[in-house]
Amino acid sequence: MIKRERVIRTFIEIARIPGLSRKEGRIAEELCRRLKKLGVRVRFDQGLKGEGEVGNIIGCLPGNLPGPPLLLNAHMDTVGPVDHWGCRRSGKYLVTEGRSILGADNRSGVAVILETLAHLQESRVLHPDLEIVITVAEEIGLLGAKSLDYKMIRSRLGIVLDADSPLEPVIAAPEAYRLNFKVHGKTAHAGVSPERGLNAISIAARAISKIKIGRIDFETTANLGIIQGGTATNIVPDLVEVRGEARSHNRKKIQAQIAQMRSGFQKAVEQARSRKFPGLPRLEEEIVFDYPLMKIPERHFLLKLIRAAAKELGKETTPKVGGGGSDANIFNAHKIESVILGSGMQQVHTVEEKLDLDRLHLSARMLAKIVELYPSMLKRK
Repeated sequence: MIKRERVIRTFIEIARIPGLSRKEGRIAEELCRRLKKLGVRVRFDQGLKGEGEVGNIIGCLPGNLPGPPLLLNAHMDTVGPVDHWGCRRSGKYLVTEGRSILGADNRSGVAVILETLAHLQESRVLHPDLEIVITVAEEIGLLGAKSLDYKMIRSRLGIVLDADSPLEPVIAAPEAYRLNFKVHGKTAHAGVSPERGLNAISIAARAISKIKIGRIDFETTANLGIIQGGTATNIVPDLVEVRGEARSHNRKKIQAQIAQMRSGFQKAVEQARSRKFPGLPRLEEEIVFDYPLMKIPERHFLLKLIRAAAKELGKETTPKVGGGGSDANIFNAHKIESVILGSGMQQVHTVEEKLDLDRLHLSARMLAKIVELYPSMLKRK
């Protein structure tokens, strides 16, 4: 039986353990202990070897029915700040005390998986093998999923716990690129001889003023989020770096957006050139593919399974399109067809983060029912 207070308590116990990306050693140790206690065979892969404290957790709960395994996934790392973690109940929510993130992204997903496994241990529900994948470094670019040893995974279908509402499964997510522009100018004393310098920040500003960012259309977004340059107010800056991103559910549109952003910088640099500064200003560009498009058809088996689970609980589901990337993007690219299920997280990545405890409980009930119905629905597939 899924127990509301137990899943809440589990969340609080694991959320208070720090686990920033690449620093997940403590939380990984605790999760391994809990998984083993629930009968899961646990291994680590060598993902991010040498770059972090620990790799991805790959576990298997042996089933008591034949059939293909089902993958259950969440990530163990969080964003910061985490130094002054604290929480309190406020109505149906668990909220922060205002000095730290709560960690609902994604310890709530981990708690839902742990509660589901506890339910299976107690109820002895018949199920095939379950593969449990708890990734590291999701928050800094899905690095755990990207480096996962897929030879260790047998599942071709998966449920990813990394969204808000368990009744709004996420079936699509955008493709994304990271963009890095460096404008090189020429340094000079800003008070004594500014005419001998070439202000890289000014050139970048002209580029930025011509670039369309924000909500481009219903499928596409873009942002310039970091600008770094200059060393002092009295020195003409000879270098500025501008970093941003572009996302879209349409591959042609994302390429057009990237081209528009590149063109803005290229034109600004070209217009600033003169014989006075041979070879300057100069532009460096780095366009990095971040994660691939994810799209699951609404008639897919997993959506039918989730709808059936919700119906058994007296609920209805409405699939939705997401705007961010998750491990599901990477799993789908590796032919592990995956849908994202919510676990109650809200206002994530802020110190106002909160967890809807009703949705957390419902998420665990949903996941338990999904596992229960999975074998019989596979036979009818």
